[in-house]
Amino acid sequence: MGRRAWERSLSTPYDQRPTPSLPVLAKFPVFWYILAVMKKAIHPKYHDDATVICACGHTAKVGSTVKDIRVELCSACHPFYTGKQKLVDTARRVEKFTERSAKQAGSTQGGKKAKTAKRTAQKAEKKAKKTKVSKEA
Repeated sequence: MGRRAWERSLSTPYDQRPTPSLPVLAKFPVFWYILAVMKKAIHPKYHDDATVICACGHTAKVGSTVKDIRVELCSACHPFYTGKQKLVDTARRVEKFTERSAKQAGSTQGGKKAKTAKRTAQKAEKKAKKTKVSKEA
């Protein structure tokens, strides 16, 4: 069978198509990959009944190379699908942020304004001491 006959046969149902000859396969590299490149014993075992278990308790059956898959979010509890806000905290990031912000709020703020205010207070103190010393003398 030539290339044109093979291309015409693509419009026929799959089970009624004739088997292509090797020169035709040479022009379609995908077929060569399927027939020659994929090795039999190196691929992982595929489980048709793999279970995905979410932290909210929702389960789903999927096909995978891993038998049991555990996830934190799924379509049953994800904020995008439910419309509810859910806080997912990995590695204590929220607590660390609140601790840092509380620490910064408790400490005095630095910067140019704080420095100038501190300097003017020191100058006023120094001036008060000088006037006090001069009045005593």
